[in-house]
Amino acid sequence: MPFEIHKSQFWDGADQNEFENAVQNYIRILHDFNRVVGKPRPTAHPLIERAIRRIQKEGHPDQFLADYVVIDDTPQISLEDKKSRLISKLRDLENAALTSVYPRGKMRLALHKCNKALLVKEDQRTEAQLEDIALVKRIQDFTEGVQEIAVHLEAEIEDLTEQNIDSWQMPELNHD
Repeated sequence: MPFEIHKSQFWDGADQNEFENAVQNYIRILHDFNRVVGKPRPTAHPLIERAIRRIQKEGHPDQFLADYVVIDDTPQISLEDKKSRLISKLRDLENAALTSVYPRGKMRLALHKCNKALLVKEDQRTEAQLEDIALVKRIQDFTEGVQEIAVHLEAEIEDLTEQNIDSWQMPELNHD
């Protein structure tokens, strides 16, 4: 019966190809060892040792064969977890888009200046006060555009199924 090795047992992030190469390399080393007298048998990682079957025949050198099966025990991510990850990524992109137009650290000051300017009668506002109001209006328009795109994408993510979630691509949150 072949030795069963689970993918999670591979060392340091090795994949199945690396494991197979290591097994084949060790088999070559063991075959070469058969020609040497008086030296200790080479050793390998315990998983590699267990993945090789030794065949002994009277009067012949030992033969070594790979005799294992790899079992994929990669944890499956649920549909809800995949959706949560996509929504989290969407919100990160949304936040990045929103902060790209105006730094969050300056937003409070801009709102403060705008609110003060709005308290002044329209015909008495200075050029600087008009610019403060216009800046906040541009920021609000941009924010609303990005949020409009994001809420539709979030609803789209909620509608994804097992059949299409892995192929769904996150569009860019560009708003003009």
